[in-house]
Amino acid sequence: MEPAKKPTLLTRRVQLLGLLSISSGMPLGWVFNSLQFFLVDLGFKRSTIGLLSGVSIPWTFKFLWAPLVDRYALAWPGRRRSWIILGQLALAAAFGGLAAFAWRTLAAKQAGDPLDGVPLLIGLIAVGIAFLSATQDIAIDAYAVETLHKDEQGPVSGLRIMYYRLGMLVAGALAVSASDWLGWPVVFLLLGVLFAAFVGVTLAAPEPDVPAAPPRSLGSAVVEPFRTFFSRSDAIPIALFLIFYKFGDNMGGTMVNPFLKD
Repeated sequence: MEPAKKPTLLTRRVQLLGLLSISSGMPLGWVFNSLQFFLVDLGFKRSTIGLLSGVSIPWTFKFLWAPLVDRYALAWPGRRRSWIILGQLALAAAFGGLAAFAWRTLAAKQAGDPLDGVPLLIGLIAVGIAFLSATQDIAIDAYAVETLHKDEQGPVSGLRIMYYRLGMLVAGALAVSASDWLGWPVVFLLLGVLFAAFVGVTLAAPEPDVPAAPPRSLGSAVVEPFRTFFSRSDAIPIALFLIFYKFGDNMGGTMVNPFLKD
């Protein structure tokens, strides 16, 4: 009698892929939750907080540098996983730097020093985090497409969304709650440590059974996908819909937390 086959969602390969979605969802939870509460604690005006909500732009336009991620990669530990690890390490470093910046800024506020240039610096840091996160997302999504079998795409998509939302909660609701007793610098530092820990998850994840070959050149990586897409008669409406369908929700939703904090 043959042993029972393990359910798809419980296999090691699928679970490791799902865990990577936690790393993918954490930056979004930070931008749309923790960052907003941190800005309120610094005493910034609501207009400034609303303006800084535009730091999520890289997620909208990540298709612009996706061809670079598709064309170039390190040989180890794999074409997709090398980009994921680079993204995770860069995010760990970014949150470590943010922790040091938050410590100095909060100390300056307590001392009564002016914080005139702080919003711009925080905005630049947040845009950098969003850019690194979007790059990590490109690699994780490509890795998922190559790793999953066709009959697994549907069931596993729900699992990945669950883990993604968990990542948002960790860097969002949990981080906000922890900030009351740990302080923002420690919270940001712990998030950086968590990103570094996910490098181990990426290394433990297997290579796809049949890795896709990279494009022949950067030109083919950039031109051919756009040529294929814009050959459609409805390409422009679809592109505009993809860019703007959640744009208003995202811009307006970021103001909910400051009002709740008040």
